[in-house]
Amino acid sequence: MSAYRQLALKLVLASALLGLLFHFVPMDEVGTAISAVSPGILVVAVLLQFLMRVVATPRMHVITSNQDMTLGYIQLFRIQLISQYYALMLPGTLAAGGATWLKYVQAGAGMSAAIAAVTLNRGIGTLVMLVTGGIAWLMDRGHVNSSGMAVLVMLCAALMLAAIFGRVSWTPSGGDVSRTSPWLGWLRGFLNRLLLFQRVSPTGKLVVLASSLAHEFVGALTIWCFALAVGLSLDLRTVFWMRAALQVVLMAPMHIAGLGVREASLVGLGALVGVPPAMALAWSLVIFAGSLVVSAVGGLLEANAAVRYLAPRKAPPLPAVPKDSES
Repeated sequence: MSAYRQLALKLVLASALLGLLFHFVPMDEVGTAISAVSPGILVVAVLLQFLMRVVATPRMHVITSNQDMTLGYIQLFRIQLISQYYALMLPGTLAAGGATWLKYVQAGAGMSAAIAAVTLNRGIGTLVMLVTGGIAWLMDRGHVNSSGMAVLVMLCAALMLAAIFGRVSWTPSGGDVSRTSPWLGWLRGFLNRLLLFQRVSPTGKLVVLASSLAHEFVGALTIWCFALAVGLSLDLRTVFWMRAALQVVLMAPMHIAGLGVREASLVGLGALVGVPPAMALAWSLVIFAGSLVVSAVGGLLEANAAVRYLAPRKAPPLPAVPKDSES
């Protein structure tokens, strides 16, 4: 299927979902909830979105350093903001990862190293999100009090720790496979790149874990504040697993900037915890508006970098020609 057809299908899906929601959800109640948004809490929620990128930066720094990439904390923070801009402007869920990969390559990283860094960062972040979201769901529903669920919680935590701190004895098979199959040669090199994470020191892996946990906590706190801004009083544990479920849905490559899918998902998830559809839709729209602020900052940073790159550079002055001495 061509890219234009995929874009058209995603636009149709977003329009259909939004059309259904706007038809069945009382829009006057949605407008009332949005008009009554608390400006102070909304500002806090928007600022927390930037804090999310700040606490994720140490994890990215450890991973990129492990891939022999020399990127500073401020540079990695800028890359996250710019990636958010492309995630909003370009269709598909891989736009942010592709933008991050491109920024890594532009900073001097090799292509395979950049892909490995993006994969490790996304993979570890997703794993921690799933584990913490699952634990939050068990705690919120009161299932953790039973012995069976307590064992399940410990198994989930052990899986997360093993994935980060464990070591794999398997290595890609040797031999020169690049001559017979370039794709197998590339895959072997990519797997070797991923396995380099095992060389990270225990302190570095602890930074990765702490940064990932902080990112999930601040992320849940962010959309919790967005909920408070529209007048929703939800337990933070509830918001924690709702955010994880929402992120899993948004991983599916069937939307543009989450439009339609995010709103329908929050209305459905909200129904599980007694949130009225109008309030859930207002909550989703406010979250989307907050993401526009981060995307706008990323767009300004990208535009500034483009202007500086395209600006004509002054030619160095010509050396002065000494005058002939008079005879």
